[in-house]
Amino acid sequence: MADAPKRPCPKCKRVLIQDPAKYCPECEVKLSTTKKKLTRVYDQRRGSASSRGYGRAWQKIRANKLMRYPLCEVCLKEGDTKRSALVHHIDEDPKNNKWQNLLAVCVSCHERIHDRQGRAGKVCTA
Repeated sequence: MADAPKRPCPKCKRVLIQDPAKYCPECEVKLSTTKKKLTRVYDQRRGSASSRGYGRAWQKIRANKLMRYPLCEVCLKEGDTKRSALVHHIDEDPKNNKWQNLLAVCVSCHERIHDRQGRAGKVCTA
């Protein structure tokens, strides 16, 4: 099998690289350092889970919901039986822990719910 052709680094355009590399080693280090700094700043601004409304009381409510609904509520409506892993706040308010505002969902359904919300800009009950 022939080697993949060399191409210029998309960042600096100077160094020739070969697949599977995305960037030259120098640019790779710079980009990774920048990403780490941005992640650290984001995490600091975001606050702790507790400060965002996910403290000890929430952990108990979450555990209770997952115990009561071990299968994803969205998947069940669609005739599937995936295990629930997360509890979603339908109205997106982490302080509103009323039972009817909580949905036990699998990871893929939770991602789908948030993807729909992102595109539509509104709350979705899936």
